[in-house]
Amino acid sequence: MRALIVEDEPIFRMDLSMRLKRLGFDAIEETAFAAESITLAGGSSFDVILMDIRLKDAMSGVEAATKIAQGQSTPIIVMSAYRIDEDELRRSVPSLVRFVSKPVSDDDLSSAVAHVNA
Repeated sequence: MRALIVEDEPIFRMDLSMRLKRLGFDAIEETAFAAESITLAGGSSFDVILMDIRLKDAMSGVEAATKIAQGQSTPIIVMSAYRIDEDELRRSVPSLVRFVSKPVSDDDLSSAVAHVNA
């Protein structure tokens, strides 16, 4: 299985990558930038995209996820340490599968990934 992690914190990105590998993902690409995530998502097929809301560039993760969702139906799991309106998020990102609060526990991650594969 293939995953794209879009997260601006390098340690958290590395941790997510290791945990996804334990969950059976064998190909994981990573970026800290919303704009790059759109390019990566357009050039490869992923089984899931894990998207942080606040990223290093001017575009938010929600904006990037919305653009990705316009071109394909890859399931997207949005992560954030900040409170968000989940209903508004679902309207913006039609391929949203789950919202997960950070820090992401092993249970939350495995549940979100299992939901993608259901």
